[in-house]
Amino acid sequence: MTDFSSNIFLVIAVTSIATYLSRSLGVLFSERIDENSKISTVGKKSGGLIEIGGSWQNSNKDVFQATKTTIAEGTILDASAFDMGDGGEIVVWSDIHNSNSKTTVKGTLKAEGGKIKGNGGRIETSGRSIDINNIKISTKSNVGEDGQWLICLLYTSDAA
Repeated sequence: MTDFSSNIFLVIAVTSIATYLSRSLGVLFSERIDENSKISTVGKKSGGLIEIGGSWQNSNKDVFQATKTTIAEGTILDASAFDMGDGGEIVVWSDIHNSNSKTTVKGTLKAEGGKIKGNGGRIETSGRSIDINNIKISTKSNVGEDGQWLICLLYTSDAA
């Protein structure tokens, strides 16, 4: 299992320090997360931000847009709150305007609310073509409101 926690300093050095100190870990400049990898932005007071391939609904034009984004089977992306607070945000995106674009997600994505208090977070899986067969998601909350899962696509494809 790959642990990306040691790469947090690289991410911070490449991007805005102020943004990521408040949200834990931010954008990873990779289009493929290999199987059995784990990326965690679990926080004590809130979940963090994980953006792979783009930002929420491409709302931040400064964030790189991938053409092909793959989250392999066995991978875990976790932006949950620990005990208190709301779940964070996970975006797995590929450019919906590019005809060669494809998002494939086979892993587990979690943006859960805190165990004692907090609402669920939000997860987006978007692309011109997406394959979300075998994905596992959770935006649950034990005590608050469950979060949301946004699926935005132009075409769907089955695993070949």
